[in-house]
Amino acid sequence: MRVTTLASSPTRLKISARKSDLARLQAQQVGSALQQNNPNLEIEYSFRESLGDKNLVDPLWKIPEKGVFTEDFMQDLLEGKTDLVVHSWKDLPTEKKTQTMIAATLPRADARDLLLMKKSSQGRSQLRIYSSSPRREANIGPILPELLPWKVEGIEFESVRGNIQTRVKKLLESSNLDGLILAKAALDRLLSAEGEEFRQTRDFLRKDLLDLAWMVLPLTANPNAAAQGALAVEIRSDREDLQTLLQSINCEKTFTAAQRERELLQAFGGGCHLALGMSVVKDADWTLTLVKGKTPAGERVERREIQINSTVTRELGEFSSDELWSLKPEGMTRKTKAHQVKLEAQKGYVVSRIEAWPLSFSPESAAGFDLKIWTSGLKTWKKLAKKGIWVLGTFDGLGDHHPPATGALLGDVEWVTLTHQRHPKLEDSERPRLATYETEAPELMIKNQKFFFWRSSSQFLQALRESPWIRERFHAAGPGSTLRTLKAHIPEDKLFVFLSEEDWRKTLEHKFN
Repeated sequence: MRVTTLASSPTRLKISARKSDLARLQAQQVGSALQQNNPNLEIEYSFRESLGDKNLVDPLWKIPEKGVFTEDFMQDLLEGKTDLVVHSWKDLPTEKKTQTMIAATLPRADARDLLLMKKSSQGRSQLRIYSSSPRREANIGPILPELLPWKVEGIEFESVRGNIQTRVKKLLESSNLDGLILAKAALDRLLSAEGEEFRQTRDFLRKDLLDLAWMVLPLTANPNAAAQGALAVEIRSDREDLQTLLQSINCEKTFTAAQRERELLQAFGGGCHLALGMSVVKDADWTLTLVKGKTPAGERVERREIQINSTVTRELGEFSSDELWSLKPEGMTRKTKAHQVKLEAQKGYVVSRIEAWPLSFSPESAAGFDLKIWTSGLKTWKKLAKKGIWVLGTFDGLGDHHPPATGALLGDVEWVTLTHQRHPKLEDSERPRLATYETEAPELMIKNQKFFFWRSSSQFLQALRESPWIRERFHAAGPGSTLRTLKAHIPEDKLFVFLSEEDWRKTLEHKFN
């Protein structure tokens, strides 16, 4: 059937989506964004069930059809029954279509997974977790015992289907299930939804969260499903009028990252049934690519790549092991005195490293879920868990220049970073910091090395004062605040970024061995 294309500036649009609260909310977010840029635009919404909504028995990976939440709508686009369809981008098949196209997306929501756990399950050594994702089972199963603040001997995953409210309700009503893993973006959107039509769902979730503990699962250990957290606006390929209109709301950063993740997924065979996560994260200074999980053949895959965003050419060169310099952790901290600090329940605390934790563990002060604790890196999270501390999430060593993304879950919280008294930004009024311990300046023992890896800004600035000549040597850091300090002092062609010192050494040792 041939349908006449609308005029170059449409004044009326029909937007379609699934009929769940989340899908309707996402469609309305796209419609509102379009109307903000085009005040005279009239929008009609159409919502209905997809094949995936009708079959709530089988796990998604067992359903043979591809695009079980999305393909039902394509014929409506082709026949002109609707103008555009709003999808959760991760639900779309990776195969390229010719008759329809993804024309735009909004800024991405948090792509990470969220664990909800019954508070009554605290201390259980055998856990049963709701999740229908082979990816989550492959990546979260091995690491979750290290993230929980008690000894866990076994984790069993059980399939669950339904919308967010249904899955949360099933968890609370089940006597033998302990937790549920879901996309954080979905819960964030529903908790932040405005409008009377979403009030019942919003209130239900807020009430039930009082009975649940939660943690945002670390991205570096558990990369997201391809394009998770991103919306896809699908139109007919010949609708040039809509392509032009949608560019006014398109987030190019999100679009590029989601497309790259889907390309990575397709390279392994495509499909949400794969036990593989892939994340592309672009910061102002760097771009990170993570791939982790199992291939269709059952082989383990773990890929970690990070590059500085720059047009400057960098040549890594050849280095021998004695030309590399980094300070051993025991030489770096040199904790000399702990401050007596009492943490306040209404505030949130970012623990920069384990030495900054101010409390000796006691069940009264740290056990349970009362304190709001975040960490700078994953290693610090694991060490706090061994102390019996429940951690809400981590910056994954990617930098703490943004506050933790917990607004929908916690509301407005003042986050304070716990650090040492020599931190160069201790008095930064825009980012509260609290010195919980004192340190001595470490003995750096720099001789004539050619390539340095820095773990802290204060350490680097001390070295620069003592040995100014290192400015012309090669330098590397993780993708956080130390890298930004290095950028202010080191020529771009001498500067590199790695996720960790271990990655730095492995890369260089591979070159000179």
